[in-house]
This record gives sequence, C-alpha cells and structure tokens, in this order.
Amino acid sequence: MDALFLRPLPVPDSHEIVHVARTKAGSAEALFLSAIGLYGVLAFTVSHRTREIAVRMALGAASGHVARTVVRQSMLIAAIGVFLGIAVAAVSARQIASLLYG
Repeated sequence: MDALFLRPLPVPDSHEIVHVARTKAGSAEALFLSAIGLYGVLAFTVSHRTREIAVRMALGAASGHVARTVVRQSMLIAAIGVFLGIAVAAVSARQIASLLYG
C-alpha cells in the first residue's frame, strides 16, 4: 500500500505541454469570439429598437423597466443560442465518434 503512495508523479513531456497550451489558446479564442458575437447581436437589437425605447421613455416608462426588457430579450437570444449550440455539439460529437471508432 505504501508503494502506491510513494510513486513519483509522471512528468509531462513537451508535447503534452504544447498540446495543453494550444487547447487553452483555442478555448480562449472561442470564448472571445462568442463574447464579440453576443455583443454584436445585442448592439444590433438595441440600435433597431432605439425609437421604441425612446417612445417608452417619453411615455413615462421607468428606465429600469426598459433596461429589464432589453436584458430579458437579450438573455432569451443567448439562451436559444446556448441550447442550439448544445444540440449541435451533441449531434456532431456522436457523428465524429462514429467516424473515429467505426
């Protein structure tokens, strides 16, 4: 039992380190691009609703209510994107797995 705990940990070789670094860089790039895309969709939505927002504010709507409406609709768009992304990822993962393992 002591031999199990006294074994030295394996030292990663340079190929594993490079692979992990590339994976991290790709993940960071994907996160950055998705954040830019979400910002673009939100900016597009708000720019097309500027008149509606202005009319609501002119008619006496509270700014918090208008902001909640915009955020709620933005979160709906984001949630739809997340669910579609998960569905596409699940389907494509199964197809890729069938290609890899026969």
